[in-house]
Amino acid sequence: MTAKDGRSKQVQGLVSVGLMLIGCAYWWIYVKPGTSRLPDQHGTKHPAPELDHGTVGRYKVDVAPPEQQPEILILLDPNAPPETYKYLASIAEGKTYLAAGNKSLTQIGPQVLGDKKTAKHLLLAGNSKLLADLREQGKDEHSRLAKGVAVNVPDITGDAGTREVLLAPGSSLRDLAETHYGFEGERTLNKIESANPSLSAATSLHAFTAIKLPDAPMLRVLKLKKGLDPSIVRNEAASYQGVLASAVNEPGFLEHPVTITRGALTSTHSRYDLGSLDEQWFNKMVGLDKINAKDLILPDRSITSAIVDSGLDLSHPAFKKNVWENPEPSVSDQDFFKNDQHGFNFVDRTKQPVDTLENSHGTHVAGIASARVLGLWLPQAFDPSTLDGHIKLMILKVAGDTEEVDFLRALPAMRYAVDHGASVVSGSWTTFNDNQLLTTLMSAQHTLFVMAAGNGRKSAVNGAVVEQGVDVIKGHIYPPAYGSLLKNMIIVDALAPDGQRAYFSNYSSDPQSAQILAPGVQIKSTIRGGGYGFLSGTSQATPFVTLAASLIVAKCDQLPANSVRQRILNTAEYVQPSDVGTPGRLNLLKAISVDQDLIQVKDTIIRGNVRNQAIKFAGPNEKCEQAETRILDEKKVQRVIVGAEGKRSVLILQDGTREEGTLCTQTFEYTGEAGKSGAKQSSEIQDIIWHDRRCRMRQF
Repeated sequence: MTAKDGRSKQVQGLVSVGLMLIGCAYWWIYVKPGTSRLPDQHGTKHPAPELDHGTVGRYKVDVAPPEQQPEILILLDPNAPPETYKYLASIAEGKTYLAAGNKSLTQIGPQVLGDKKTAKHLLLAGNSKLLADLREQGKDEHSRLAKGVAVNVPDITGDAGTREVLLAPGSSLRDLAETHYGFEGERTLNKIESANPSLSAATSLHAFTAIKLPDAPMLRVLKLKKGLDPSIVRNEAASYQGVLASAVNEPGFLEHPVTITRGALTSTHSRYDLGSLDEQWFNKMVGLDKINAKDLILPDRSITSAIVDSGLDLSHPAFKKNVWENPEPSVSDQDFFKNDQHGFNFVDRTKQPVDTLENSHGTHVAGIASARVLGLWLPQAFDPSTLDGHIKLMILKVAGDTEEVDFLRALPAMRYAVDHGASVVSGSWTTFNDNQLLTTLMSAQHTLFVMAAGNGRKSAVNGAVVEQGVDVIKGHIYPPAYGSLLKNMIIVDALAPDGQRAYFSNYSSDPQSAQILAPGVQIKSTIRGGGYGFLSGTSQATPFVTLAASLIVAKCDQLPANSVRQRILNTAEYVQPSDVGTPGRLNLLKAISVDQDLIQVKDTIIRGNVRNQAIKFAGPNEKCEQAETRILDEKKVQRVIVGAEGKRSVLILQDGTREEGTLCTQTFEYTGEAGKSGAKQSSEIQDIIWHDRRCRMRQF
């Protein structure tokens, strides 16, 4: 279907901002509690107001609610022509409303669809036969319908009446008029001012002030009839006059905890017995056992890590002092983010971001990201009283009791985190919908996003039903499928007790994907109600990397997000590939040592300042006599993994460049703890990690 002629210049101007408006449309849908589209226990979404089922004057439901139909999002001009409304009504799933006998079609419209202007057009378009019957009787859409008359209600929900948007920082009403209306002069400006009598067009207003926009383009969520392809319909709808933008609405989900049974499978099909598994099984694998109090000496400042999840048990004693406090929380009724003291609840903006999930998903994740259990196991290193003053958790709730993560919640939550200064954003959810996600992540290059690879799909293995990891590239699973496109994102796979990727963990077949392994089986952390419990999944692996990133930024906040990511990847331990896409394993100590050099000699870690200013490193086909002298600062050398006899060494630069060859420098001198000098022969050394030269070094 081709685009219709006669679009006004105003509409053409709005198309350019249409997708941006869709990405920010959460406040249009959720701006008033009465208009929230929240899933019920069946996963079906209903528009407000909620009506009882099965009686006259109520929705008629003859069967159990069907599985959720595909949805598209449209940005709709309320002044769209009748043919556009007729088309939208023809593709929308319909519901039957039985007239109570005291209202007309034009009166029923706002009641069941939420607003006056578009509701009238949509209801008339969806009831052409009923309207024809009325006219044969000498009646029209304004005539009262007889009791019991069936009215078809298109399943199209969204804004109701006058819309509210948040004003961008530094913007005025004139800026807003030009963005949302194409700026039609004083008439449009006066329309906005009349809807907001306390505001002035010339005033530069407080950021995130809620502004009412009468007759502005509205975001509508349209549930499609069975059998319609949402991708085709999205493009078809965009060709109608008044449809300014369109997109497929495919919700994502929190990564539900994986059920691990005794004798659980790993990625190599080997088994481990959970009955004898120590709860601290991963401490040595990821370098936790080597961390001491001096490794966590942090500057006198705090950084913010955002947990985009199901919220937090704010009353849990473990989180008394490490939850983010908004320095300027909104208290105005005109501000969408009213009462955002600790973050925000994007599921229900009238409530605090409290975790209500039975499995404590958000609370469990937050506990790992802030080392709550590590503080119990390793109190001298991970002393909560020390960490709590330096790493604050911003709680952004995007999933309710159904665990669904609508991208109209997730995208603005990420934007909120960036706008409110979060250095690290952690997300343990995935989606099959890439709408606006890539753009949102790319636009926040100063923020590091730590995202779960996701848990796999159920399959039968050896007679048992298990979750088997899949390739995120082939499965079109986002955001992990963007692992090689974004320099400010790292994807986390789950590590199993045998040192391999867990059987249930997704992975990327893209060798350029920025992914890493972290513990994800039987992880102990905080749960709702003030206690502790065990969960498994990539959701549990992700916050370990979030913790590493947060500690790096807390030590050296001038490092850009891509450097923090690369530091974590560069210091990862090699894992023998067992299948496609096996990444390195997180080493927390090596990752966070941006302020000190490390020399590993067998199982001992020497901390200090390596005094060698250069090294000699021969390429694969070179002898040491031909080796180039590499000046460390100039070449930005970050690590040398020293090969054992007969094996090549690996030189790793700050940007992630790797080169295999031979380390020809024989002796490494260093100044260690308490200023003591020492030296080690390269034949004794397994690994050398240099501090980041952009960071202030510890005193030795």
